[in-house]
Amino acid sequence: MGEEISALLTLPLGVEYNADLKPSYLAFVRSAYDKSKPFNAQEHISFLLTLICKYMVCSASKGPTKEFVPLAVALAHGRRLALGPFLLAYLYRSCQDVIAHPLGISGGPL
Repeated sequence: MGEEISALLTLPLGVEYNADLKPSYLAFVRSAYDKSKPFNAQEHISFLLTLICKYMVCSASKGPTKEFVPLAVALAHGRRLALGPFLLAYLYRSCQDVIAHPLGISGGPL
């Protein structure tokens, strides 16, 4: 259990996320992580953003998107969020998108 995720979820005051969203996950990961320094908060947010976009919501884009940055930041800062209802709502929305706009050969990253 956790708090409900709202479309109005915003970044907490005083928190900035400065990663450059690259057109591919590989380019994003390479630019977001610096092996020569200890793991930091920005890298944690980048990791969560990659996890959310690529594996949880399976975004059709080939890289992470800005729409999930507030969610990644909230999770990185320890907010307990109810991800189940959020993912179910996202699945329903995706199903509606498929019905309204059937998949063609040019859709998606595959």
